[in-house]
Amino acid sequence: MKGIRNLKYSATLALGLLLCPLGLAGQSFSEALESIERNNSTLEALREEMNAEIMQAKTGLTPSDPSVEWGYLWETVAPEGGHRIDLGVSQEFDFPSAYYWRQRLSKATCSKARVRYEIEKKNLLLEAKKLCINLVWLNAMGVELERQRDFAGQIERNARQSFDSGALSLIELNQAGLNLLNCEKALRENNIERNETLGELKRMNGGKEVKIEESAFTPVMLFEDFESWFDRASELSSELELSSLESSGAEMEVKLGVAEALPKFSIAYASERVSGSTLQGIKMGLSIPLWENKGKVKAAKARHEASLRKEQSSREQFLLSMQNKYQKTKDLSELAAQFRESMKSLSSEELLFEALQAGQIGLNDYLVSTGLWKQTLSEALSCERDAALLMCELEYFAK
Repeated sequence: MKGIRNLKYSATLALGLLLCPLGLAGQSFSEALESIERNNSTLEALREEMNAEIMQAKTGLTPSDPSVEWGYLWETVAPEGGHRIDLGVSQEFDFPSAYYWRQRLSKATCSKARVRYEIEKKNLLLEAKKLCINLVWLNAMGVELERQRDFAGQIERNARQSFDSGALSLIELNQAGLNLLNCEKALRENNIERNETLGELKRMNGGKEVKIEESAFTPVMLFEDFESWFDRASELSSELELSSLESSGAEMEVKLGVAEALPKFSIAYASERVSGSTLQGIKMGLSIPLWENKGKVKAAKARHEASLRKEQSSREQFLLSMQNKYQKTKDLSELAAQFRESMKSLSSEELLFEALQAGQIGLNDYLVSTGLWKQTLSEALSCERDAALLMCELEYFAK
């Protein structure tokens, strides 16, 4: 009877794990994600790439370098004729508006580099959080599978004793043995997948262990007003921000192209010394834009038009994607809540075990009935996991 009481306690504990959040002996999600953000080598490389792109965007904003010319010419036919020394210093300038639009385009490019990095970081941390959520599910399944393995072990031992006393057939003994074997196999497969998930988190954390021991899901708290949430999410979305920056950047490229098509001018100082006399003065020049930038503005306008269409498409796709995820999350969270409420009153493993021990039902009836309970419990945990994964995506898309 002590073994039966222990199994009853294990069953009550397992149901409690499904229905109630537990405190963490290891890391919380936020601690694990902060650690991954600090230690992930991919993020470190992306940060360096972002910094390099920003540095590149800040170059070429000043006027072109000045040029200096010096010449020494001497008489070759009559050496007594003397020599000549020439000196020239010149500086070329674009039309003033070109510098303004280059500065604006540089700032937009820097902003795009930062937003692209934030998107890459967000996607990586989203992947990490999904692994954490899956790890919670594996932890919960591990607790349940261990309990089922213990039940199966107790039943197999009782069946063997009954077989030895002649009260049980060999077929029923084999059924008990197969049930124990399947329970042990399911537990081992769960442990293998759990170790693989921990290995992936360790890889993402720069080789450092991630320890998450939580084994229950907190019920998903879904916002009621989708329209208000979407308005806020669309303002915070990094993907939509990048699309907007690309559109505004393309518009700046059009204006820069127009400015670069305007005439350039240059100013220079020149001096000439010949046979004791010196000539010096100022020279000015003007470039006539005929061929160099031909078609550049037209190409920039085409890119701008394409970026506007892409931005509009991104917003439409974002809305439809969020609507689908929101509805699916709502349906799954409601289904998970129904599972939680129903399983509080439908747990019958203890009664079935007592009935089996008392000889009121056969081993085959017990295995069929408990198999249905196991399947329902697994589906309940999977439903809570899927709802948590979708809610995670909704939260991350609004960043």
